[in-house]
Amino acid sequence: MSETLETQPAKAPAPAAGAAPTFVNFQILRIDPRYHTLLSNEKVVAKQEFLSCYDTFQRQMKLAAYGLTGLSASGDLLIWRVSPDLALFNQMTGRLQGAGLGKYLTPSRSFLGTATSGEPGTARFLFLQASAPSSELSGRGLADEVRRQCAPFPAVRLQVIACAGLDEWGHVFALETEEPRDYLRLAAALGEIQGGALRKAPALACLQKDIRDIVDDLG
Repeated sequence: MSETLETQPAKAPAPAAGAAPTFVNFQILRIDPRYHTLLSNEKVVAKQEFLSCYDTFQRQMKLAAYGLTGLSASGDLLIWRVSPDLALFNQMTGRLQGAGLGKYLTPSRSFLGTATSGEPGTARFLFLQASAPSSELSGRGLADEVRRQCAPFPAVRLQVIACAGLDEWGHVFALETEEPRDYLRLAAALGEIQGGALRKAPALACLQKDIRDIVDDLG
């Protein structure tokens, strides 16, 4: 049976010429097993406090939530955050850590960088692919090569996050799609990039969901 690519997801408007880069953060959180020892009414209150705090920051920056349960051992929840104010990431993390369920969520990994837009789309699946800064093909050359490889796959939306100077990674490539098989075909091409730049770094599969559904999934 022949394979057909899905219709291309709607893309975010192109940034204005000369637009300043904005900060982008992907924070991965893991649930502490102690949370499951709470009584049912205690969990209800914990969830309400956490969601109230999350909603407060959703009014201050662009946020998207992704479930990792069953997809990755790295954690249970990923929050994609976009803001021109780097300090907001620190403020949000501190507040969430003291808000109900947040007391039982431990950061397990974080990616920090900049992008000209960096805003998440509405696609169901997100695949994060990091690149090591020491790869043979690095800097703008690697980003341009990834863009070139993505061009034949219009159903996969690419966001390039530059991490140099902010994180241990050179880049993080955020690949959004409705159909995971489209990403897998693209991933085969990305794996052949010179020096194996994307084979030597972690990849992460995420499912975009409403934050309330993800919190309910945690128990």
